[in-house]
Amino acid sequence: DLFFAVVVNGLVGYVISRMKPKGSKLIFTLILWTMMMPTSVSMVPLFMSFVDVPYLGLNLTDTYWPMWLQSGANAFNIMMFKSFFDSIPMSYLEAARIDGCSNFGIFRKIILPLSRPFIMVISIFTINGSWENFMWPYLVLKDTSLQTVAVKLYTFQQANSGISVDQYMIVLLFSIIPPTIIFILFQKHIM
Repeated sequence: DLFFAVVVNGLVGYVISRMKPKGSKLIFTLILWTMMMPTSVSMVPLFMSFVDVPYLGLNLTDTYWPMWLQSGANAFNIMMFKSFFDSIPMSYLEAARIDGCSNFGIFRKIILPLSRPFIMVISIFTINGSWENFMWPYLVLKDTSLQTVAVKLYTFQQANSGISVDQYMIVLLFSIIPPTIIFILFQKHIM
C-alpha cells in the first residue's frame, strides 16, 4: 500500500504539476470529480472490475492487488502531491535541466528529497487508512490467511467463532498497539 500511495501518486502529482502534458488540466479535474463521488456509487463497478479485469480476464480476488491498486489511484493523495509540488520553485527544476538531468532524475534527485516531510504525512495517512480499512479486504479477501486485522476482528466477533469475550478483548487490545507505536514514533511529523 505504502509504495503505491507514495510512488505512483507522487509521480502522477509531479507530472500534473510540473510536466503539464496536454490534457493535464482535464485529468486533474476528473481526479477532483472522483473525490466528490460517494464511495458507494463506485463500489460495485470497482468490485466487478477486480473480479474480472477488463481485457485481461484476470480475477484479483484473494490477492492484495485490489488494495494496492486503490492506494496507487488515490485522488486525495494525488491532489495533495500536486499542491505540494506546485510550491517548489521552478528555478530548482530549471537548474537541474541545465545540468542535464532527465524528468525522472529531477523527480528522484530533487523533488523527493525536498518532499520528505510531506511524504511522511502521506505515509502516515496511508498506514492509518490501511490499518482501519474493512470493506475492501472483506469483499475481496475470502482466504482467511490473507485477511487483514479489521476483517479478522470481525470474524472473531461472530457467534460461531468459539472465542470468549476475554480473548476477544485481548486481541482487540493488541490490535490497537501498532497504530499507537506509529503515532509515538512519528508524532512530530503528525503535528
